Amino acid sequence: MVCDENRELRWLGHLLVPGLFDGEHIFTLEPREGGGTHFVQREEFNGIVVPLMRSSLDKNVRHGFEEMNRALKERAVAMASGKIRDGTRDETADGLRSKS
Repeated sequence: MVCDENRELRWLGHLLVPGLFDGEHIFTLEPREGGGTHFVQREEFNGIVVPLMRSSLDKNVRHGFEEMNRALKERAVAMASGKIRDGTRDETADGLRSKS
C-alpha cells in the first residue's frame, strides 16, 4: 500500500490467494498548469485467471471507473462552488440532505 498525501493512493488486492487474480488499484493526482488537478485512476491485473477474464474486465472495470470519475468530478465542482461544505452536501444543493 502506498499513501502519498495529495499525490497517490495505491493498494494490491487478491482473490482468494495471491497469484490467482490480483488487482493493483492506483489513484494519482497531478497538478495542472494554471491551476486545478488532473485525476488518474487505473488498475493493473495479474494472475493465472486474468487472461480468461480480460474482455469482461476491460468492459466492466472501464464502466465502473467512468461512473466513479463522473461522480468525483461532480463532487469536486460542487465543493469548489460552495454547494458542498466539509465533504457533506448542503440540504439546499440539488435537493439532497446533508450527511449527519
